[in-house]
Amino acid sequence: MNKLKKEGGVKVSAFLDTLDNEHWCHAYFPWKRYGELSSNLVECFNNWIKKERSLPITLLFNKIRLKIMEQLSARRSISMKWKGVICPIMEKKFKGLFNVSKTWAISRSSDDLYEVRCDPSVSVNIASRSCSCGEWQINSFPCAHAFCALKRAGKNLNDYVDHYYSVHAFQNTYSKSINPVPTIWKDVTVGSDGNVLFLHCVIRDHQEDHKLNVSLQLE
Repeated sequence: MNKLKKEGGVKVSAFLDTLDNEHWCHAYFPWKRYGELSSNLVECFNNWIKKERSLPITLLFNKIRLKIMEQLSARRSISMKWKGVICPIMEKKFKGLFNVSKTWAISRSSDDLYEVRCDPSVSVNIASRSCSCGEWQINSFPCAHAFCALKRAGKNLNDYVDHYYSVHAFQNTYSKSINPVPTIWKDVTVGSDGNVLFLHCVIRDHQEDHKLNVSLQLE
């Protein structure tokens, strides 16, 4: 921080003083991040529209609309085939946690409190959904230590996964559609004095055609 303020001078110092820590520092962020601790998503989006970025703004906007419309439809169709409680990628992660933790020993302290002896040993509290490693709290998804404790306690793993990772949440996210933009036909005529341009438009929506006449004064 001292280096940043030194290089940025008074303007940077004044700017930082007006920002709450929770808006820029992970340590003070009070809400759930679900393991996302970077701006990689922005970079992914930029790469996704790499071919379209050089287009004029109106064409760019329309291309992005079409890409998102197709993506929503595709993901909605895929998710309707899922039969599990949590998304397939998270089910696969559970299998990975089993492989990581299968050699660890577990000691029970109470109904909800367990010690997982690994390197290093950690404490898992099932009731508060927390592990001393901190990973369960950050991701809202059981870490390998929590996985061990939950299996030892005979708990249903799906009951301790945040709703964010559920199939229902995924399907709800993509349940809405982006409607097609109506097509516009234009006939152009020029006034007798050559200074007025008449546009005769027909705008089509899902129900009917709407006629629109526009006149433009040419400079």
